Amino acid sequence: MENWVETWRKGIAPLLSDKSLDVLLTALVKDDQCLIQGQITSRMLPILPVEAACAIGYVGWKGEGLKRVGEVNDFFGQICFQADELLNETCGGVRWFLSWFDDTPRDEMRLRLIPEIQREQARREGREVGRKAMLNHTNRRAKRNGFAPETVVTKVGA
Repeated sequence: MENWVETWRKGIAPLLSDKSLDVLLTALVKDDQCLIQGQITSRMLPILPVEAACAIGYVGWKGEGLKRVGEVNDFFGQICFQADELLNETCGGVRWFLSWFDDTPRDEMRLRLIPEIQREQARREGREVGRKAMLNHTNRRAKRNGFAPETVVTKVGA
């Protein structure tokens, strides 16, 4: 597993609200230009309203209703600190995700982060993810069509 994925799955995603995941997913799907790379927010002065933000800043702004640059910067710092704790890092474990997000070409970043958000949403909803989910989905479909599941698929890739 790539470092950024592990950081996302174990450190960042668990800290984000359902609404935050929804707004980030929507921003990625629609290629919202207010979701920026390379900086936390597009403006510097803490008292100014937010106009654009990075992934973590964006969820603070659009998902949690923060309005000012200073509030979003504080939210960003809080998420990074808490993610480091979840990752058992003393300082900077979240850098793997942040560097990947900032340095990956936008279209590639969007295409790779979308399924990670969907995976976290599925996990929260109690839906299975990954190979086991594919196997169970295929078996349920086979059963609906009158076949014994074990005769259709016994292993993914079989």
